[in-house]
Amino acid sequence: MNETDTKPKRKRKPKPYSEWTKESYDKFRDYQVQYYKEHYRTFAIKLSKDKDGEVVEYLENLDNISGFVRDAVKKQIAKDKRKKQKESKQ
Repeated sequence: MNETDTKPKRKRKPKPYSEWTKESYDKFRDYQVQYYKEHYRTFAIKLSKDKDGEVVEYLENLDNISGFVRDAVKKQIAKDKRKKQKESKQ
């Protein structure tokens, strides 16, 4: 690795959270809240143990529920695109 490949070093090391002032913490928290509002969305669902017991049990046994849902949605999107393409050719 030559000199041009290295990352620039920080001018100073950030303070540990325990040393933050209330103002700096509030500023950081405001930034963090705004960032999450702009870049993330949360979706929540309620499932009945009586009606959806099989689904609840399946999801509870997964290591990564959000990854599973993400993959399932992506597969459905791809399926819908193929269906639209097939319909447009007819």
